[in-house]
Amino acid sequence: MEKAPTASGELGLRELNRLQTRKRLRDAAAEVFARRGYNAATTREIAEVAELAQSTLFRHVPDKAELLFLVMNEALDVALETGRRAASQMSGATVAVRLAAFYRPRYQLLADWVELGRQFVRESAITITDREAVGPETLRSRLRRQTVQDAVAEILDECVRAGVLDNATPISDCSRMINSLYLMEIRHFLNETTPDEAKGIAMLEKMFSIALKGFTAQNAHR
Repeated sequence: MEKAPTASGELGLRELNRLQTRKRLRDAAAEVFARRGYNAATTREIAEVAELAQSTLFRHVPDKAELLFLVMNEALDVALETGRRAASQMSGATVAVRLAAFYRPRYQLLADWVELGRQFVRESAITITDREAVGPETLRSRLRRQTVQDAVAEILDECVRAGVLDNATPISDCSRMINSLYLMEIRHFLNETTPDEAKGIAMLEKMFSIALKGFTAQNAHR
């Protein structure tokens, strides 16, 4: 005689089904965005490709923007870990080079997904102030900024311990400044007609070098 499923077993099955459905939605959204572009894509077509009812789609995501975050979050999480590993393997490099190595996977990703990257940056700015109904992927994207700053802080802390960076300024302030520079530069990068990853990373590294060296009194009066 079969045993009745336990409450924990039912919860586990529901969670598994939820995760599987979200994966289908993510894969379908990535396919439709790549084929039609973000603006032309519709939630109806994404639901069809995922082989789900549109009502099921909206039980999991509030709108198309949340699907964009769902697609980008997975890729950006991978880029974050790839960047961490790259920076950790550059112990003999300058601080600016290590930081650029950390951000390089994000440039590589956005160079391949230019249109989605542009839309992601726009939606990220909008969700800070304008969107009231925040889905889990939007929240996840917001929280990543602190995760990225924490990763940058780890790199800077290692540089301080290695004696290649002065620790006069709090690491938390430095990491926030570094990530702010990245956010500014990635917008410039994505605004190019055809973003060039190598040029983008070179400029980012240059900005990091300037920020880390500071402005001398002589340069300030020129």
